[in-house]
Amino acid sequence: MNNHIQQLTVPITFPSGVRMGEGKTRGNLLTQARDGSGQFVLRGTALAGAIRHAMHAIDFDQTKAFSNWFGSSNDGSNELIASRIKFADSRLSAGKSSSNGIGIRNHIAIDRHRGAPIDGGLFSMECLPPGTSTTLVVIVECMNEDADAAKLLLQSITGLFEEGIVLGGSGARGIGRAVISAEAIWNQWDLTDLDQHAEWLDASFRLRCDGSSLPGTPLDGKVFDAQQLSIQLKLAVPRGQDFLIGDGQGIEFDIEPQQIVTAAGDNRWLLPGATLRGLFRAYVTRLAARDGHFVADSYQQWQERNANPQFIPNLTGDDIAYGFASESERDEYHKTPNSIPCHVMRLFGSAYAKGRIHIADAVSSGYSVRDAQVRKHVAIDRFSGGANDGFLFDNQTLVDGEFIVNITVKNPTEEDANWIIQTIRAVDMGLIRVGSSKGAGRLALLQSPNANGPFAEKIKQLQPLEVHCA
Repeated sequence: MNNHIQQLTVPITFPSGVRMGEGKTRGNLLTQARDGSGQFVLRGTALAGAIRHAMHAIDFDQTKAFSNWFGSSNDGSNELIASRIKFADSRLSAGKSSSNGIGIRNHIAIDRHRGAPIDGGLFSMECLPPGTSTTLVVIVECMNEDADAAKLLLQSITGLFEEGIVLGGSGARGIGRAVISAEAIWNQWDLTDLDQHAEWLDASFRLRCDGSSLPGTPLDGKVFDAQQLSIQLKLAVPRGQDFLIGDGQGIEFDIEPQQIVTAAGDNRWLLPGATLRGLFRAYVTRLAARDGHFVADSYQQWQERNANPQFIPNLTGDDIAYGFASESERDEYHKTPNSIPCHVMRLFGSAYAKGRIHIADAVSSGYSVRDAQVRKHVAIDRFSGGANDGFLFDNQTLVDGEFIVNITVKNPTEEDANWIIQTIRAVDMGLIRVGSSKGAGRLALLQSPNANGPFAEKIKQLQPLEVHCA
């Protein structure tokens, strides 16, 4: 019987915002999880799954003791082990922005072969703003003889948040990266001692009533041997250029730049991580194909799927997520995701396994209505050369703004680093245009990237093409 309790309290924040799904949708709207009182919540079960996956990925405690902490899976064996680590539900605080209501973001899947939206690929989701915060509570039950191992486990969990971990089902959308925001606090109680048992019961009652915890000992996180490349880019709109990433719900104009209200209540322009991720993936796919690698989402694969010119089915999300694989191949790749022959899918993720790269949403350093300019457009009838009736519209484009883009890559290879360097250079040169065709789509590096981890020195050597005057 477990007679010791250890508790870890970890304050965290989400610099780019977060969406923790509730497992159901209203139409094509993905909603944010709420508790019984309607408050935004991070479910303990979701946290447990994310941490277990992360701990397994870094080979925590390579002995058979892993299942001793997290429990064993039901693999047909009669010997099942219950989890000894518990994660409490945590209420998410959206700060001052909650007074303006939760943000609704619109996304659409693009067929990169046609450059057009995929039918049925439009969806919206509720998203909590950048700066959303909460305090996590992790409880471990143990015996006196394995108390040191339990504390090491909690130090490892703290280390995950010090390094940064993605929570929620929308990591590919540029949100969900959680980082520690203050000291982690550790407590321990020996339940064989009557006074300590009473203290534990009081602490449990306080936690359930108002979410508060007792003072304790600061706990430093364990440093992992796992390799992570962290890159920070400073992008800006060059003088005389502009770009537009519309939010799909223009209020004053038909198309408006995306903007967001942070948890501090500040307005900021938004450069979505999902947009950058799509551009990076498309360009890396091109580089991989040029280097002779097999590419699952290739034009050849697309052509073979549409060999019959009388019937060309629309591209679906499954085609991209499964890499045009057959049903038998899908079953095999589900069992062994590392055997996927496509390097791009292993880097950016698939329906078989999550990707190793995360590109976070970037918000502007400042905000002014003068950052945006109004443009008027009209569709021209190419036969008559005159304007089409009813096709006059106006939009806004961003002509100023600076954005800090954070990119993390788990266990990068030298080839990954080279492809990322070439993609960043292509953005800076203007070979990759960002956003809608109603803007020039121009973004440029203001300075050499900051980088840490493997191949960081190669990243730092990347110089801006020119001095851009904003």
